[in-house]
This record gives sequence, C-alpha cells and structure tokens, in this order.
Amino acid sequence: MGDRKNKSLWNSISQKATKASQSLTQKATEAAKHSVSNAGEAITHKATEAGKTLRDTATHSVESTWKKGQDWIDHFGLESEEPLSNPQGIDCSLDELYHIFIAYQSADQGGSQTVTLKNGKSYTVRIPPHRTEGANLRLKGCGIRGNDAFLVLHSFYRSELNLDRQVNRLINQFSLYEQTKIRCLEAYNRLNNGQATQDCTALDLLDYLVLTSKLYSDIGQRYIIASHHSRCLSLEHCLEKALETSDLDLEEKIKLKGTYQYVRSGEAVPDLVALTNIDTIILNSSLKSNLKKYYLRGSITSRVLTLDILIINTIYNQPQLSESDKKRYAKTYIQLREGKTVVDALTLISLDEWMINAEIPVMGKVIYQLIRQPDLALNNEFDDDDYLESFKSIQTTMQSILEKYQDYPATDIQRIDIAEVKIDRLAEKSYNSVSRGGLGLLSGNVIIKGAIPLMEMTARVAIAEVAQKSISDKIKLGIPAVSETRNPSTAIGNNWMAVGSFGEGKKPIDHLFGAAFYRTIMGEIDGVTGFAEPASNKPIHQGLGLLKLLKGQPDKQPIIKDLETRMYR
Repeated sequence: MGDRKNKSLWNSISQKATKASQSLTQKATEAAKHSVSNAGEAITHKATEAGKTLRDTATHSVESTWKKGQDWIDHFGLESEEPLSNPQGIDCSLDELYHIFIAYQSADQGGSQTVTLKNGKSYTVRIPPHRTEGANLRLKGCGIRGNDAFLVLHSFYRSELNLDRQVNRLINQFSLYEQTKIRCLEAYNRLNNGQATQDCTALDLLDYLVLTSKLYSDIGQRYIIASHHSRCLSLEHCLEKALETSDLDLEEKIKLKGTYQYVRSGEAVPDLVALTNIDTIILNSSLKSNLKKYYLRGSITSRVLTLDILIINTIYNQPQLSESDKKRYAKTYIQLREGKTVVDALTLISLDEWMINAEIPVMGKVIYQLIRQPDLALNNEFDDDDYLESFKSIQTTMQSILEKYQDYPATDIQRIDIAEVKIDRLAEKSYNSVSRGGLGLLSGNVIIKGAIPLMEMTARVAIAEVAQKSISDKIKLGIPAVSETRNPSTAIGNNWMAVGSFGEGKKPIDHLFGAAFYRTIMGEIDGVTGFAEPASNKPIHQGLGLLKLLKGQPDKQPIIKDLETRMYR
C-alpha cells in the first residue's frame, strides 16, 4: 500500500513539473540546433595543455622539496615554532593540503600570510625566505580533526628569471591601447603580489598573452595557479566582507568560511545549507559575471560530489536491500547520472520509489526527479518566457517534495579519504581535486568529467534555490555590504559606466527574487551549458575567463583584439 502511495505521489510530482514546462519543448528543440556562443569551442592547444601536468608536477614538487626545508608556523594562540623532528614527507592522498600562491617578495625575503582552513579558522603563517616552488609548511593541530594541515607554496620566485621585464616586453610587443597595457601590467602586478584580481577582463587578456607565448615554458604552470588564486581571493574577500556585517553567529560564520575552502579544493562539503548560503552571497554580490560563473562551476562541482557520495552510500548502506539489489540500484543511478540509456526498466521504477524516501538531502531528490523527466525542456533557455517556465518547473518539483519529506542537509562529509572512495563515486575520478592529489580550482581544469546531466541540472536547481531567498535572508547574510546597491560602480576602465548590472533603470541583482532573479543570473552566466565537459574532451581552462577561444588559431591578433574590446564594454 505504501509503495502505491509513493508511486502515486511521484507521478503527481512528475505531472506537475511536466505540465509547467511543456511550452519549452518546441523552442528548446529548435534552439538546440544553434550554438549559444559565436566564439570557438576551446582555447589554443598550448593553453589547453598548460594544466595537464599540474597535478603530477605539484605532487612531485611537494615530495621533492619536503626534505629541503624546515617547518614554520605562527598562528593565533601559538607561542613557539618547532621544526619537524622526523620529516616523512607529505602523502597527498591522506594529508590535509592547501595550495596557496604567495607574493614574490615573501618567497624571496620571507614574510607572513593569512590563510583560512577547512575548519573555518584563519591563521597568520610566517613564511621563511627563499621558498622555492612546492615548498611546504606544517600547521600543527590545525586540521579539521585536530590533525596537522600542510600549506604547499607557489610563487613566481626564481632568481635567474626576470619575469617583470619579460611580461612587460610581452605586453608591449602587441598592438594594444596604452590604457590596455597599463591595465594588463596592473593585473600582473597583483598576481605577482599574491593579491585578488580587481580587473577580470584585463586578467583574461594577460592570461592569453602568457599562455600562448614562449614565456609559458618558463612560468606557465605557476602562472595558471597564480591566475586562479587571484580569482579565488576575490571570491573569498567578497564572502568575508558579507560575513563581517551579517547577523550570523560566530559558529555559522566559521562554517561558511570553512565550506568555501572545500569548494576551492574541488571537494564534497560537510553542509549543503552552508554552501547554499555562500551561493546566495556570491550571486547577489556586485562581482562581475565571469567571476560568478567561475564560482558557480566550483560550487556545483562540490554539490554534485556531495550528493553523489550520499546517494551511492545510502544505497549500499540500506539494510532492506539485498546485495544484488544494491548493485542494480547503483548501476541504474550511475547510468542516469551520465545521461546513458537505462536498460533495466524495472530497477529504474524501484529506484524511483526508493529515492523519494531515502535519507538524502531534498535537493538530491529534486534533481533526480527533474533528470527523470526527459520531456522537461530545461537544457536550453533563451528568452524571458523560457526562463520563467524553467523556473516554474523547478519550483513546482521542489515545493512538492519539501511539503512531504524531511530534509537532510548536513552531510557529515568532512574529508574524502582516498582509501574509502569506492570506484563508482564521482569523487574517485576527480583527480584535479586536492584530496586526490590535484590543485582544486587552481588547476584551471574541470574536476568532474562526464555526469553532464547531473552537473547542469544541479546548477539550475541551486540557482533556483537562491532565487527564493527573501530580503530578510539576504540582510541576515550581510549581502547589502557586497551588493550593487552598496557598490554602484565596480567597473574598471575609462569607458565603463556601471549603473547596476543591467543598465539604466533596472534593479540590481540583490533586489530581484524568484523567476526574475533566476532569469537574470542565467543571462549573466550564459546558461549552464559547459559546466561539465565530456570525459573524452581535453580539459579547457574555462576558469581563466578565456571564453571559448578558437583552438589553434595561427593568428593571435584577432583574439587579442576581441579580448581587448571586452575590456571596454
């Protein structure tokens, strides 16, 4: 009897969502024949190859440089520094690692830097002089479980390379406006000083110039880390500024700061509510659209990794299921996750009924239900009516499930232990995440390959969830401090005059709610297509902001001119 009721409810939810979106189908089918962008599909070959060896290089540099240096630490409450008595080297698969980019001067002469760890606490760390690439520092007892944490240092420090002169020469060899050259040099100086980017479009151009030049062979890998680190700092500063004026208690603030570090590492998060609150702050802020999309790619990656682990773990930990049923359920879910045709229709029906009652976050049930509706035309949204219907479809499904079922937002995932990740979890193959020996967002590479339906649907649902936040929710999170209302002009460049994000007379993003917010964010980020790439594709440095540049262009000047034009829009 219970199964029939659950099936009836599931069908009811499906019918509501399908009805709400049926007007989208024809438009999406036609629009799918065209590309959503006039740009090319990838960056030049040299730039796409730039991140291929980052993980191996970083891992090797950690292991090879560990024996060269001492341990230094200086954090709040600690009165002494102790070198390692028996250094054994870092095991990147087991130790809690943080990759940070430090200023050239700090790497050369020594200095200090404040870092935030996954426990949400900030520490001021003393950096000894002459720190080479991959040098590391141990923070005793500062890990998420009282374990030691390790900082892996990256910088442009290299005594035999006059990078300042080479970058200046590189910028000046192209036909660019003088103001453009100045802005590119300023962007480079901020990278070299380990600072947050303030001019994303200038950094985009600088990225392209460096990654397609001979300079890449000397500094390219470290440059990619520096560029992404600069963007991550901008996001982190935005979050910290909001939290300073928020009405959250200290414990909640610490949780949000720690959760962001999981996103930065490309890992699953301990609490999905905290992740949604960070989404809300970033998407309602005055940050530029490309930074918001950059953040969303990381946030959605962490959310998908989290939900994927929870769903599969819950299947395997279900005592009511036989071992054969567990394997069939997991296999069927994985086929859905990857957009493949499900062969076992009977198991699919059983999985539907099991999923609605499973002790997983409600968002996971909503995403699963939407993926299970092949007639929902959510893959391509183009005009205002399409976005409205798309939002209604998601909202209807979300409300129907929330009314009937308990949420389980706390995931209890504090750390992904490489030894415990099973072969069928997405986390097992997310080799660019820090827990798997990679660099997280600093690698510039897609962390999850495949699982396109899951990634894109999760992005839509996450944005729709933020869209339903009230004005009181936004005030509580401190959003007025980072909003366009507070910062009416965040543009850089002589020809930019920003009145909100959307032109004269239009409301800033933090004043929008519901479908209007959903539509606006989708427009800002050009939809969710491209948040995940097929496993067969070579990684592209989407995060660098080099938006779909033509691959292998023999003449760089047209691309350079296009990037320069974007600086003054």
